[in-house]
Amino acid sequence: MPRRPSTDAAVRALFEVIKAEQLRRPADAVAAMLSARSSPLADHLVLGASFALALQSGGDSVRKQAQAAGLPSEAKPLHVRALQAYPYNPAYWTDLGDYFARSYDLWTAYVLYDVALSLPMPDAQRSNVALAGKRSFAARIRGDFPAFFLAK
Repeated sequence: MPRRPSTDAAVRALFEVIKAEQLRRPADAVAAMLSARSSPLADHLVLGASFALALQSGGDSVRKQAQAAGLPSEAKPLHVRALQAYPYNPAYWTDLGDYFARSYDLWTAYVLYDVALSLPMPDAQRSNVALAGKRSFAARIRGDFPAFFLAK
């Protein structure tokens, strides 16, 4: 008998990871990821991409906690895997851009944002406040510095 999505541990973990990240309690995402291990979907790219956001916001302490638990502990590879699998999802481009922006590599971050904002934007993402801010900022950069996104 096939598993029902609502009872799968990885699906529940996905919602818990998202909730932990949105409530600014990224350490809770580690426990959620541990609970996903029993699922055949434990290594799903979407779960990994969501966990990457919690790793980013949780800093070194959450990274160490994940590493000690035997979970992925670096956000960048998780972002890259999701982006390789779903290259037309603008959110994955901006998530990777945020990774670079956190380390002040703004050149790379804004190139990734530019790619994201050049893709068709699904309705659900179009009204996202964070994406709207990035769209506005990228538009200002393009307007004020037209050569900004050209190769170095």
